[in-house]
Amino acid sequence: MATVLNHKTSTSVAISPPLEHGDRLSRDEFHRRWNAMPRLKKAELIGGRVFIDSTIKTRSSIRTLDRSIPPLENADVLPRDEFRRRWANMPGLKRAERFGGSVFMQAAVRFREHGQPHQNLQGWMMHYKAFSPGIEGGVDATVEDPLDDAQPDGCLLISPECGGQCRVNDEGYLVGAPEFVAEVAASSASFDLHDKFDAYQRSGVREYLVWKVLERSIVWFELVEGEFVELPPDEDGIHRSRVLPGLWLDSPSLLASRLDRVLEVLDRGLASSEHAEFVKRLAEARGSA
Repeated sequence: MATVLNHKTSTSVAISPPLEHGDRLSRDEFHRRWNAMPRLKKAELIGGRVFIDSTIKTRSSIRTLDRSIPPLENADVLPRDEFRRRWANMPGLKRAERFGGSVFMQAAVRFREHGQPHQNLQGWMMHYKAFSPGIEGGVDATVEDPLDDAQPDGCLLISPECGGQCRVNDEGYLVGAPEFVAEVAASSASFDLHDKFDAYQRSGVREYLVWKVLERSIVWFELVEGEFVELPPDEDGIHRSRVLPGLWLDSPSLLASRLDRVLEVLDRGLASSEHAEFVKRLAEARGSA
């Protein structure tokens, strides 16, 4: 069942997270968030999922090469070949994803809710990669799965020649599941914790970190017998990866933008015996490949 409403502003609005395309919400929460966004004229709730036509803005700002090819639209249901054909025809469109055949796009990215946290998270991941030979990483790179075409905010993977489970295909896309994936999400309602969660679990991502910015929390999952279970921090409050030894995260410091402390803790992980042994194993695997 779909709920489609003509927008009505509210006289008193409590502070609430914004509606995001793909959020999973109850009808009451959908109404509450929409009423707090007087400029949003159209939104739909279908099967508990929020649909926002964010491509209204992109149609006028993103040119197409061939006008006979339809543009990508949020919630389109397309096979991979058609998804790629339409996307390739929109050279100004930098990000689009496909989950279970459905298209997801985000027209604009907020600075404090996504852009800044994304950069801080990437700095932490890049620092680990710089001192871990045999580890590769990327930002917004498409990962192919039989059902999905995801673009994780960031990923770290063990190089294929070192025994990793992910590789780059002839078209330049990742195939298989990166060992570690990270996403910046607005809140628990985000599809990063629903559709993407299910997709990454199904594909075999071994660890998955989600930064819920508006809720000021970071949750880290590990794959156990085919299902994601939460990986809690140790007694000292530090998250320690089990698939990438030495990848340590002081989550409270990251949430507080104490980046000096974040890198200090990561450097301790990089100096650990576990990390040294891991890098040695990667080198041995590369040598025997």
